[in-house]
Amino acid sequence: MSTAFTSAGGTVRLGAKVDRVVVENRVVRGLELADGEVIEADAVVVTAPVWNLPQLFDEGVLPWDLLERIRLLRKNGNRACWIGYWIAAEEPVIAMTEREMASFFATPRTGLPGFTLNFTGYDPSVSPDGEYLTCVGAAFDAVRHHGDRAWIDRKLHELWLDIEDMLPMAKHALWKRPHLVTTYGVVNKPGLVGAMRPDAVVPGLEGLVLAGDTTRARGVGIEQGRANRDHGRRSRPRNTAPVLRRHRPLLNVPRGCERRLPTGSTHQTGPLSAGRRTRGPLGPTCLRSPPVHEARTSAPAGRGSSAART
Repeated sequence: MSTAFTSAGGTVRLGAKVDRVVVENRVVRGLELADGEVIEADAVVVTAPVWNLPQLFDEGVLPWDLLERIRLLRKNGNRACWIGYWIAAEEPVIAMTEREMASFFATPRTGLPGFTLNFTGYDPSVSPDGEYLTCVGAAFDAVRHHGDRAWIDRKLHELWLDIEDMLPMAKHALWKRPHLVTTYGVVNKPGLVGAMRPDAVVPGLEGLVLAGDTTRARGVGIEQGRANRDHGRRSRPRNTAPVLRRHRPLLNVPRGCERRLPTGSTHQTGPLSAGRRTRGPLGPTCLRSPPVHEARTSAPAGRGSSAART
């Protein structure tokens, strides 16, 4: 990524700590570094976790609704956390393939779910020749165990014993290094995905772009899914509509007020509450009938009551 950036004319500055994003009249003007240097820019892309955003802006700059989302997402229970090990070995710890990414629901001792990934299989430059760098991680509940050092140390010990059982080649590791991750991203669960996360563009702040795994997803898979969805919409005949699933509630139209069409019509339907599907000239149609254009001329009566067209 760095090579692609510099090839396009960009400059990478390492160790340049950003103190704040400079904003004037709701427009981003650049960055101010910790040493006081100001770098002017028409746009700023922030990849820091959203819970660190308030530290990068003067008070009152960020919209209130964005701050409310940040307060929700930065709760410990909404953060993805795990314990794990970096393992260096002379041959791949994962036996199936060098590019295998395995996952598990629970290890025998920790009872925690997790993953294994051989980084050298994807990028050989991350380790010396003849060595393989593997990461094994196990996720835990940040609400119950965030900051509990005794619990974390115990689980790290149990996890290594599990790794030796699950990945026997780890017993011959050149070295291993435990690690703890507490700010990897936001947990993917109902109520914390989609529109609940900040979008890439912040309304009311021109030139500010948010990126990273704590913002709304815009990955390759998301874009492909949206393209498939849009293609499906374009390819559907204009005279048809999606079929309503049978378990969805239908409108309960009073008897006698349902739409009546000439006998023999391919679109003729009975009362919507009957719940039966019909077939139009272009395939199945839904039971969502056009608006009813009939109304009673008198108070509701029995089966023999009549309706007048309005």
